[in-house]
Order: sequence, then structure tokens, then C-alpha cells
Amino acid sequence: MSCIVLTNNIVPPPNVINRATQEKVPILLVPSDTYATARQVQELEPLLTKGDDEKVEILGKLVAQNVDLKALQAL
Repeated sequence: MSCIVLTNNIVPPPNVINRATQEKVPILLVPSDTYATARQVQELEPLLTKGDDEKVEILGKLVAQNVDLKALQAL
């Protein structure tokens, strides 16, 4: 998954917002500076990894039972 992380709560110009919207790339505004944000991202631990077959199966079932995928795709 990709996203654009903008630090120091800097709002991007309209052309960047429009392009991100067209490409369906989320833009995240964070209050911290670039270094602090990069450190926080580096320290993240994934809750789900490729090798977690049992968790992946459970998550797939939960999504199938509880998420309206057609409605999401229509967005």
C-alpha cells in the first residue's frame, strides 16, 4: 500500500491533492517533523505478515462477512 505523508501539517497544493485522488493514493498530514515521522514509521511493527496464514484466513473470512466490497469499489 502506498500513501503520501506530509509532515509539519503542511497542506499540499490543489494539484497534488487532485492527482493523489485520481491515483487513489491517500494523503496523510502529521504534525511532527520529517525526522520524527520517519523514526515512528521505522518503529512500526506489522500486525499481519505474509507468513501469517492463519491470521490471513481469519481476516479474509471477517472481511467477506462484514465488509460491503462492492460499495467500497464504487467509491
